Amino acid sequence: MKTYNPSGITLDFEPSHVHFIEPLKSSETSEIFHISYDGQSYFLKVFHMDDDPGFSPDGRDLSRYRCESQAYLALSRHGTCDMGIVPQFYGVLENLDPSVFEPNLEAFNEDKVHPCAIILEYLHDASVFTSEPRSVELRQYAKDALNQIHQAGVIHNDPHPTRNLVVASGGRVVWVDFDTSIVFSGARRGELDFNEEACDELKYFESCARRFPVKGTPLQGNKMPMPQSHLSSSTVALIGE
Repeated sequence: MKTYNPSGITLDFEPSHVHFIEPLKSSETSEIFHISYDGQSYFLKVFHMDDDPGFSPDGRDLSRYRCESQAYLALSRHGTCDMGIVPQFYGVLENLDPSVFEPNLEAFNEDKVHPCAIILEYLHDASVFTSEPRSVELRQYAKDALNQIHQAGVIHNDPHPTRNLVVASGGRVVWVDFDTSIVFSGARRGELDFNEEACDELKYFESCARRFPVKGTPLQGNKMPMPQSHLSSSTVALIGE
């Protein structure tokens, strides 16, 4: 079995080295698992591929797998993953045979088309942004992080605060759930204008974030700096949605 990483390199992927630790989330479109590969923890997000919805009239790709994999590819190539504001992306698995991983992928047994998966950094000790009151600084940090995502030509397209994870051990705010995102290679994509989309979703996030409780008072002085990922180049992770 092969996996394709962000650099376009084809790597061997040994199913026998995978240990499914626990399922994390199940939906009509995908399954997310915490797994280990050669002893390292990862997320594996596996997508149903039965019905390819194609593209909408305004130019949006409606395939959740393509949306998410293309978004992470753009973010990785732009260096956004290394900033720690989105998970590290380690590649994709296509035409995945669910029988190889029975019974863990039994939800895909009846699919007419084999599923695809993405491999992401496992986020230890993560909690949902809206699970408790957050500081004004943290909310601004999340907005700044979204702006950095835009610098990679990626529109999240669902920028509600519930799409943030706070990683307690590193003080990171991490944007996730890019399965409806839009990747731009220029100023426009079909009928969509990049600058308009970016501006609109920043405003939307800020509007939504105001509805949630605020913790403490603003700090004086400079804003929180963007943290850098502490993962080494030799770290390998598997994750998917």
